[in-house]
Amino acid sequence: MASILSIVLRNYRRFRGEIELPLSGGIDIVQTPPGMGKSSIAEAVAWCLAGEMPRDDVMNAEGRLADEGAMVSLTFSDPRRTVLERSISSSSGGMMERADVRPDGSFEEQREELFPASCIYSNIISGISLEMVMRGGRTGGERAVEGMRGWGASDAPLRASMEGTSLYLAMMPETAVSCIVFDRGGRPGVQCDAAGIGPDEYRAVVLSSALAFARESCPGVPVILDEPFEGMGIHAAGQAAEAVAGFMEGHQLVLLLSDANAIDAMRSTGKVDKELEIKG
Repeated sequence: MASILSIVLRNYRRFRGEIELPLSGGIDIVQTPPGMGKSSIAEAVAWCLAGEMPRDDVMNAEGRLADEGAMVSLTFSDPRRTVLERSISSSSGGMMERADVRPDGSFEEQREELFPASCIYSNIISGISLEMVMRGGRTGGERAVEGMRGWGASDAPLRASMEGTSLYLAMMPETAVSCIVFDRGGRPGVQCDAAGIGPDEYRAVVLSSALAFARESCPGVPVILDEPFEGMGIHAAGQAAEAVAGFMEGHQLVLLLSDANAIDAMRSTGKVDKELEIKG
């Protein structure tokens, strides 16, 4: 496993021309105005690693007019400085997609070594995906477990439970929740001393369990968070930011943020290594 040193996008959805995001390997903030391409960055990383997106949704009009195509590349910090690149271009037969690796080797083998396919589900976390979980949808961890051998038969659920509980209690020191637990399929739940919990607590449970699963089940794989504090009150978001920064210290965390309060909350932790500002 290795950190991502840079993300390069060319004519990908909202991003006209070519843009590079040089990352620190630690905790970084990538900030954009609302609706200006923040979520597209998370989607671009997932597309580069696995494809699985309608080809007509990838390339913007500028790429078609200039006949440049669209491209996303990720440079990793492994000894070879491996670059995984996925591109799409127009051809006489329609849209042609390619996956390349530099300096050499198999794209799939290098991807599995650096950012396994199962970890795409668990380590790229959006505010929208958290909302879906809160409404009863499947978690990224559940989808990841389907591609992991022996997860439920190992001590991984226990480790994720312990770390998720620790992170949650740091976010919500005054709570009726006593423990976050994971079943063998990767689904999180809570042990609670009261009949119910409030919306900020519920959101913190979902975020804590997602981060704990990602960090413990995909060790060394970068975590990308897209607006993780959305829907939380200012006070709760501040506590969550402090807890997340401490939990992810020493790991790569890329925060995609547009909310000014969330950006200020992360800055105030003193643990942000780099800030980037872009517009799609």
